Amino acid sequence: MKMEEKIITDLSITPIHKGNLKSYFNSLKRNLPKNWIFHKDEKYIDIDTFKILNDIVCLQTPYLRNDNLDLTFYAKILLGITDNEIFVIKVTFSDEIKMPDRIFAINHIVEMFKTEILEKNKYYSDFTHNLEFGGPSDENFESTDIRNERMLRIHSKSDNKTYTLAKGSQANIGNQKVLFFPPNNISLTLSLMKKAYKKAFVMHKDLIRKKKEKTIKLEEESRALLFDYFEEIVSSVIFAYVSVEAMANAAIPEDFKLEKVNEKGIKEIWSKENIERWMPTSQKVTDILPSILKSGDIKVEKFWNNFKELEKLRNDLIHQKTVQSGTKLDSDIFQKLLKQEVFLKIKSAISVIKYFYDLDNSHPYFPLGLGIAKVIIEEVDDIGEHFGKLEEVK
Repeated sequence: MKMEEKIITDLSITPIHKGNLKSYFNSLKRNLPKNWIFHKDEKYIDIDTFKILNDIVCLQTPYLRNDNLDLTFYAKILLGITDNEIFVIKVTFSDEIKMPDRIFAINHIVEMFKTEILEKNKYYSDFTHNLEFGGPSDENFESTDIRNERMLRIHSKSDNKTYTLAKGSQANIGNQKVLFFPPNNISLTLSLMKKAYKKAFVMHKDLIRKKKEKTIKLEEESRALLFDYFEEIVSSVIFAYVSVEAMANAAIPEDFKLEKVNEKGIKEIWSKENIERWMPTSQKVTDILPSILKSGDIKVEKFWNNFKELEKLRNDLIHQKTVQSGTKLDSDIFQKLLKQEVFLKIKSAISVIKYFYDLDNSHPYFPLGLGIAKVIIEEVDDIGEHFGKLEEVK
């Protein structure tokens, strides 16, 4: 039996029909088995996923003993909930456990969590529990920053070794050379979107959601916070849309050609460059990517209408209309930005990316931080011949 079939490191939970995710999630911290602990005030820096977390739960296992390692330890399981799933964000240990023992320790912890807590929960049968093996075959596992580009992994037949390489870059600025490792472009836009989303969400609560009045007057004393909110929500809307656009462009192969007949009955051949420049992102997602990634019809998904609204909102922001003989910007856009539905529209961008990501999570240009990112190893005859002559950068 393969290692992947025996060992699990990742767990995600989704409703089968109308299973209540929030009820299940909240129940996990109640009625814990003996010696399990719920850490109510656990502090978590949200840097392990681009998914929008509605809440987290941190559970601590009983103390465990491993005689082979001469180690007594406990583990913490950090769980996150989104609108669509509950998932294990990460498993941490009270003492350092090195590879490969850490893989087996994580497997044991996830199995304990499943058998001692989940399977005994009254909600268990209402949900699908997807157990997967990630570990070293997952790019997220050892990555120090989910904004990283994926590593190059090359197996050289001549010396029977696998090399792991990071793609570096060089910028010439004046008389200086700046050597750096560029981020994944989709990841960067997702990160900008999420940071702005989280700030805007807190501001929206202070401005509107926690107030009980039927008429809320945002006057002089609230103006600075209101304008800060608009800055953050506009940033989140724009970068949410840009992240989908970047994903769609990355998924289209360099040699891709699209044949279509225009309104005059003339056959046109669109290159990747033409598609990137002239085709709306929603059309790329509905007409181009399904043929490349072998997907179904994304337009039937629950999040699709929200994404179309996101696209319209983004276009309205970029191409703002004027009123009163062209002398004043239309304020309708700001009314839309104050509605709580704007947050659902922003989150739809993640749903669109995840929809295609789940079809091909090994794609070399797709981001980390959205689930298991399978490692791809390219095989070459000889690593030296493959790369050619290497010169030291001075």
